[in-house]
Amino acid sequence: MKLPDRNEKYQQILLYVLLGAFCILVMLFLLINIGVIVPKGMSFISTFFSLISPFIVGLAIVYLLNPIVNQIEKMLYKSLGIIFKKKKDRMSFRGLSVLITYLIVAGCIFLILSVIISSVANEIKLADTDSLKNIALSLLSSGKEFIKGIASKLEQFGIKSANISEYQQKLLDWINSSTTDIATGAFSFVSNVGNAISKFLIAMVLSIYVLIDLDNLKKYWQKAAAALLRNRSYGALSTFLKDADDCFSGYIKGQFLDACVMAVLVSVGLSIVNVKYSVLIGILTGIGNLIPYVGPIFAYGGTILACVVDGDFKKMLIGLIVVLVIQGLDGNFINPKLLSNSISVNPILVIIALLIGASTGGLMGMLVAVPVAALVKKEFDRFIAWREAKKLEKSGEMQ
Repeated sequence: MKLPDRNEKYQQILLYVLLGAFCILVMLFLLINIGVIVPKGMSFISTFFSLISPFIVGLAIVYLLNPIVNQIEKMLYKSLGIIFKKKKDRMSFRGLSVLITYLIVAGCIFLILSVIISSVANEIKLADTDSLKNIALSLLSSGKEFIKGIASKLEQFGIKSANISEYQQKLLDWINSSTTDIATGAFSFVSNVGNAISKFLIAMVLSIYVLIDLDNLKKYWQKAAAALLRNRSYGALSTFLKDADDCFSGYIKGQFLDACVMAVLVSVGLSIVNVKYSVLIGILTGIGNLIPYVGPIFAYGGTILACVVDGDFKKMLIGLIVVLVIQGLDGNFINPKLLSNSISVNPILVIIALLIGASTGGLMGMLVAVPVAALVKKEFDRFIAWREAKKLEKSGEMQ
């Protein structure tokens, strides 16, 4: 027997009242126990992100290396694909492409480290060892004279050598205690580094498996999304993912090429004017250039520090002029040409995005702040265009 409409309406109102009361009780419980819930919640979030961090890093590696893997796979197929006629045999190029990609990346990292180490080693070899030895002996002699002067002054105030020995023992105990604290901190640092290395290895293994089977994974998730979502939602999701890929891939490619160009230009420019550690400054500038406005800090700061230590202020002025010219070329010509039009973002929005990214995610937040800001701007522009089209459509119907 069907209930009257009035009873159904009363039941619906009663359901809303009960849901509202339940929500109020939950909010009161959270407010009363907020001192316990917040620390436990933060601890849970920290543990959760610590557990999934290898998967996030692994997927980031996949996103960065997949274009290189695809390019190598195409080259191998063009060169050796005639031999293999079956599709199954052709797919074997994927694993070989992944292996070659990782070998190339490892070789590049080894080459950069070798250049840095050799540059620093050469600068150390060029240093005057006799002058360094004389400085060390002078400091040691000055230290001894200082201790003798302190001892004589203390004896004038009636503090005998026995008391000095007591103070000396206290000083040694303090040094031993500080050394123990430093050793404990160093052990904790080493353990954290070991934990980070183990997570990075897990991420590397995960990225290898995902890169090899990426095409099948894409097809599976596309099929799942098409089955679970409505056609309109699936289309909107596909458009959003395409926009995100355009923003992030365009930014990564442009910034990486810009970093390489700046590393070479700064290294060569400072080497011409004989600034010490020019290669190291150039590499740090290139790495810093991956984050907007950070590269110039390394360039100017490294040049000033190297020349001040060397005591050559004339060379510092010339080096700063060289860096200024290179930064001007990069800001006005090189960087705009390398970055795609899809991530053209106003400088004010870049600064705001960097501040928000640094406060929320640290260095990683700064790295992704600009492409995220570009994506938000692109989606907002798309929404504005959609609203304008809707208004034009309504005005056409009214006429």
